[in-house]
Amino acid sequence: MNDPYMNDSIVSIEAERGIVGAILLDNSVFDSAGERLKPEHFHSEFCKAVYTEIIKQMNTAKQCDVVTVGMA
Repeated sequence: MNDPYMNDSIVSIEAERGIVGAILLDNSVFDSAGERLKPEHFHSEFCKAVYTEIIKQMNTAKQCDVVTVGMA
């Protein structure tokens, strides 16, 4: 895969958590990041799973926050 966003030599779990947390606090962040950022871009399996659920909820026009994602 020739994806400029995928580079196994550069991994920041803190940055991944920051992105997921920002989206959960303010869903408008997803509007700008959602088109480029894919679940496979996350190194952390936890962040990947949470982001996958965020995508699912945002695509169904549900409110997406720590409670709704945590209950999924």
